[in-house]
Amino acid sequence: MEDRADFVVLGYPVVSMQSATHRASQLNLLGEDASDALRAATSLDVLVDRQAPPSFVWHSVGDTIVPVDHAYLLGAALARHHVPHELHLFEDGDHALGLARGAGNVEQWTELCLRWLRAHGWAP
Repeated sequence: MEDRADFVVLGYPVVSMQSATHRASQLNLLGEDASDALRAATSLDVLVDRQAPPSFVWHSVGDTIVPVDHAYLLGAALARHHVPHELHLFEDGDHALGLARGAGNVEQWTELCLRWLRAHGWAP
């Protein structure tokens, strides 16, 4: 039996090592000469299956570092495999917002996440 997280919370995640977007993460994590097989083996959207943990994903559309396409890829993969998830996309904000206090409508991600965690019995 493999270990598996009970749930995951991801903000502006780098999901694909195969797409042309966010080359910096690909280089930092896999190196310059990563094979196509390694890229596929480390692309979360390819790795999702029915056993993936329930996921809360949020991203800001205006993120200039990690394109919002990554969140769409992950959301589509989770939906395709019927994995419980919430995907929230916010018009405001850029990358590295953390709790996003004072960052416009993206600030609500923490409350939405807490509500999701409580609905699944993972938070008091």
